[in-house]
Amino acid sequence: MFEHSTEAWTLGVKITNIKPDFKKRPPLVDFEYETSSSDRDSEADSDADGIPDMIEDANQNGVYDEGETRADNPDTDGDGIPDGVEDLNRNGMVDAHESDPRKVDTDGDGLADGIEDVNRDGFTPYDETDPTLIDTDGDGRADGEEDLNCNGIVNAGETDPRIAD
Repeated sequence: MFEHSTEAWTLGVKITNIKPDFKKRPPLVDFEYETSSSDRDSEADSDADGIPDMIEDANQNGVYDEGETRADNPDTDGDGIPDGVEDLNRNGMVDAHESDPRKVDTDGDGLADGIEDVNRDGFTPYDETDPTLIDTDGDGRADGEEDLNCNGIVNAGETDPRIAD
């Protein structure tokens, strides 16, 4: 048996049924995969939002603190977008082109992230406003100034925050 170990995993490989003529029948290989309990703990995701608990509770004190997302709530800020979608790479930090799972309105333009990212997938195609940009269309007016009632729909008397005026 061959074993390779690291802190993250252990893989045991057992090769059986080896025949001298490999052209007729290749060897059978059985893989055994096993993780330690500490590895399983590091992968735990109590709220099933895609972000491991150990990243959501960064200081590992079991309490929701400022700057953390909730390990017991898949949508910490309540904007309708799961934390693991807002934090696309699930590293617990707000990186470029990610909305903030701790803020209802990441860019502060007056529109909630869940209104801007209509399908709540973490991406903003042409038919959505960008929750990471105050002024999606670049016309000098914040998205919330154009969508006066902040409902994500262009109503009478409003301009479209997706199209420069």
